[in-house]
Amino acid sequence: MKRLLILTISVVFGILSYAQTSVFSYGEDGTIKAKSAFLDPIDTNPNKTASCPLIKEVSLPMSSFKYSVKLKGYEGWENEPGDYHVIEILCNGRSVFEMRYDDGWNYFYLAKDYIKSPNTPFKEFNLSSDCKALVFTGITIGSQPPFTTIVILRNGKATLVYNKEGYINDMETIGNVVKLKLQLNTVEYHDDNIPYNEAEVAELEIKNGMIYYTNK
Repeated sequence: MKRLLILTISVVFGILSYAQTSVFSYGEDGTIKAKSAFLDPIDTNPNKTASCPLIKEVSLPMSSFKYSVKLKGYEGWENEPGDYHVIEILCNGRSVFEMRYDDGWNYFYLAKDYIKSPNTPFKEFNLSSDCKALVFTGITIGSQPPFTTIVILRNGKATLVYNKEGYINDMETIGNVVKLKLQLNTVEYHDDNIPYNEAEVAELEIKNGMIYYTNK
């Protein structure tokens, strides 16, 4: 009986450890509500605000709203890491969101092959006919994992819902479900190619109008 109880508890804890958690929620009026657990701060120097030249602009029409995403760089930072350092989102010509990151974001890439596409500065996913998720990949500096940043567009607004360190190792699409395979740390090795540590993995699953986080 005791052994059966221990086995049952182990199974329950195993299920809980893989439980999915929604990254954000919908308000009664349909607004997007972020959760602080999925938002980590990033370094931004307030002095770098004078001039941010436009690098690329992407139009994203949605329902009755016309969104555009402007990606900008810091003046004089042309030879610094990062393809862009400022994300500004406009809706019907009005600025509704801006985020700055001194280390910068790169054009979207998967860490397994690290091939950036010159035509894909970020990845977009439709959550519904009037709701879209934009996924941005930060740069990698040394052994520090890059930031993965997700912004939701809905009802004329843009809301940051996810900003945490972690590589997007791979992406899997099954029907209408998209899985982003995350690695939350950097695996480092001894000289004999034996790892110091193990990979800490997680998953972001995009389905049914929601993004779910699972810590593996």
